[in-house]
Amino acid sequence: MDKKNTGEPYLRRNPCSFVLLNTTTMTRGIQFWDPARQVGTKGETVTQEKKEALLKSRKELGSGEMHLLTFWNKFTFNHDIVWGQLGLGKCCAGNGVRLYQGRDQVNLRFKRKEEAKYQKEGRVYMQVDGEYFIVHYPDQLQIRYLKQVNVLDGRKR
Repeated sequence: MDKKNTGEPYLRRNPCSFVLLNTTTMTRGIQFWDPARQVGTKGETVTQEKKEALLKSRKELGSGEMHLLTFWNKFTFNHDIVWGQLGLGKCCAGNGVRLYQGRDQVNLRFKRKEEAKYQKEGRVYMQVDGEYFIVHYPDQLQIRYLKQVNVLDGRKR
């Protein structure tokens, strides 16, 4: 997100990926949202109250809300995966950085190619529903909630 757009939230740092969650877990059952302990946006509209509410929020299956987070680098992402696979995600993970939770459309505006500091031909790595993809020199990304898909839930309650 470009901080030159006055009044709009922008990222504190350059992320290695954006992760959009619409389920409680990914990568073989690891929770990324709930353990995440940071908020990654700044700006005039990002109040302390909004940050605290975002950090207190929980990911609920079937809520119809999107959860957008990032990792600042691939090492923190892999760290959370390893600890999660070992069953220690609640105590030793939490490197994800929360960006958004809700049903509204999310608009991410990127810096112009000439102003940005990209590595590897302007690649931006993304993952949606466990599917990785790469975008080259993105200008804008719009994410919106389309519909809910009903699935069977085999968890015991």
